[in-house]
Amino acid sequence: RKQLLENTPYEYEPESEHLFVLLVPNEGNDINEIKVAISNFNSKYHSLKGLKVSASFLNKTTQMVAIKSFKSKDEALVYYRSFKSNTDILSGIDESKGFQMFPLSFNNYATFYQKKDPEEYEVFFLTKYLGQGI
Repeated sequence: RKQLLENTPYEYEPESEHLFVLLVPNEGNDINEIKVAISNFNSKYHSLKGLKVSASFLNKTTQMVAIKSFKSKDEALVYYRSFKSNTDILSGIDESKGFQMFPLSFNNYATFYQKKDPEEYEVFFLTKYLGQGI
């Protein structure tokens, strides 16, 4: 993990515009149901932000739902924590079921989409955004 962080292509840009990404395993999940649940969650808890939800394929086994946009890292982290802690509308979306989720800056999103390596970004995210050691 330390080597992934030392050689990271990602930049820490706390004041730049961010989006929130949810990685969804294709197997056993209906992307449309997930998008509806996220839209319902956004309407109930984040209605003033005007968030947009879109989906695309990351690779053959994973789809990516993008929720945008947030003014900064701090605003994106508030959403991240709210999303992770919701046990009502988002009850089926859980990291124990293979979902991955994190905010990232727009510049890092472009790099992430090109590299398609969630583990590499996750190390960056856990260290730079959540302050977890390696």
